[in-house]
Amino acid sequence: MKANPKIQNSLLNSFMKEVPENVFLTNISKIIAFEKFRPMLDECYESIGRCAYDPVVLLKMLLLQRWYNLSDRAVVAEAADRISFRLFLGLDITQQPPDDTTLVRFRNRLDENGIYDKLISKLEKHLADSALKISEGRITIVDATLIEAHTRPKSGDPSYLEQHDPGAEITYRKKKGPVCGYKLHAAMDAETRIIRKIEVTGAAEHEAKHLLIPPGTEELMADKGYHSAENRRKLKEHGVRDRIMYRGARNHPLTERQKAHNRPISRARSAIESKFGEMKRWNGLRRAIYRGINRVRRQVILTVLAVNIKRLSAISAQSTG
Repeated sequence: MKANPKIQNSLLNSFMKEVPENVFLTNISKIIAFEKFRPMLDECYESIGRCAYDPVVLLKMLLLQRWYNLSDRAVVAEAADRISFRLFLGLDITQQPPDDTTLVRFRNRLDENGIYDKLISKLEKHLADSALKISEGRITIVDATLIEAHTRPKSGDPSYLEQHDPGAEITYRKKKGPVCGYKLHAAMDAETRIIRKIEVTGAAEHEAKHLLIPPGTEELMADKGYHSAENRRKLKEHGVRDRIMYRGARNHPLTERQKAHNRPISRARSAIESKFGEMKRWNGLRRAIYRGINRVRRQVILTVLAVNIKRLSAISAQSTG
């Protein structure tokens, strides 16, 4: 006797509802209204008509990539196989997830329509309008971290890097020696540990030139790499309390007052270093997966969006636990 496909699918969909839930993805689905992103994502298809796949599902696929550090092909395979991924994406047992080529085209469309720059601010606005009220912005911590280039130069031949990734640059570290790649400059809220503003440059760019001041900042902490008269003047102009660490110089050692100023800032700064460590260890940001500064910037923005949402999930769990 031939089985009825409709009955089989109904049984499989019922089974999907009974499997143990992925608490992380379930909590995210509860606190983030992904439909709020739809009008922005639909802009990508105004000139060519409706997308073959739901753009909200495509955005969720990109986030799954960064949460679980998966390639395009791997996230498609996992979405086809893992029930928790299907439930998060809103796919029933008969629906196939978008393929890897579709994900590549979608990322390109986000770039062409300037959507990447809007994603983090859209999430922040969504939270301001939602029931999950997050108090942020009063104290900002600023720092920078290196991202290794996708292509590493041959020993003693920096020109090899320029041939294969013109956007990457070489900088030098005391312990590591030459490091080739990019630099992420970030401003993080001290209380919530949510990253509010970013900038991506070549690795040789000095962080002192990129002091990020998100809206609403009342106090800003940064290490001695940001110590400059220009940055202190900039903070004063914005009405922001200056908590940049002082740096000693030859024949001009730090005074006791400056040392006292530096101590609590040095301790507080560990929070953003921990955030960088999280993104590199768990979200694939230790090394660029693309070549060229624009594509690396895409990777960074999606990673920051993913870790911000993950952090919001943890805050929500703490407030309701």
